[in-house]
Amino acid sequence: GPGGALKCYNCYRELRNGTCVPDAPPCTAQPGESCYRQQIFAEHVVLYSSSGCIRNCKNVQAGVYIHHINRCCSHKDLCNLS
Repeated sequence: GPGGALKCYNCYRELRNGTCVPDAPPCTAQPGESCYRQQIFAEHVVLYSSSGCIRNCKNVQAGVYIHHINRCCSHKDLCNLS
């Protein structure tokens, strides 16, 4: 948070109901890192979702039938929750 390091929601693999497997505490972004949330869709069904701390994050929106979306943020703690 303010005056401290950025914390990011940290989930290696998120289930469709939003639960995280395995459940992990938030990660603390190191210098040069930001929070990310990655989702892969087929049609409108989420096939895979993950989030955490990452270096050189890039916002991505790609694909036709399979959509790959990656969102980066660093404006507040746990900004990558949804």
